[in-house]
Amino acid sequence: MYDTYVKIKDNGKEIKRKVIDLPFYCTCPCCGKEIELPEYFELITQNEDFDPFEMNLYCDKCNDKTKSLRQSIKNLIDVVDIMPVDKLKEVYGLMARYYMPEDDE
Repeated sequence: MYDTYVKIKDNGKEIKRKVIDLPFYCTCPCCGKEIELPEYFELITQNEDFDPFEMNLYCDKCNDKTKSLRQSIKNLIDVVDIMPVDKLKEVYGLMARYYMPEDDE
């Protein structure tokens, strides 16, 4: 395994710090609160789809607020499989205006 580190200058003196020893932070996309990520390397290694530039991580308060919304969306996805075609088209009509093709780029 490689010994990955960063070089930091402090009063003109160069200091090497192991990356694994550095604190990582992000900003909650909902409220803007700064969040420390003590398990940052676990996120990277345990989730092959983890993309630090695309993934949103929420603070505990906002995560709790959005939990019911995420559950409602999951329930909607489950219902779509058995929804009649006419109702499915109606739902699509309501949601299509919010779709931005440039978001897929």
